[in-house]
Amino acid sequence: MGKRCDDCLYHFSVANSKGKADDPIKYLAAPENQDLGVVKYLRKPVSRLDLSPFPAPS
Repeated sequence: MGKRCDDCLYHFSVANSKGKADDPIKYLAAPENQDLGVVKYLRKPVSRLDLSPFPAPS
């Protein structure tokens, strides 16, 4: 396991010992734990830039 995964499991084990979490997947994917950086959310697609001299109205 990499260091990042070990760190996340550490955070989960602390929460588990305090009775705040019982499922590591739900804990790491929860919105309040986004700062752990485990779950990567999909970004909006990048819009294509129209470089034609007379771009079509959209």
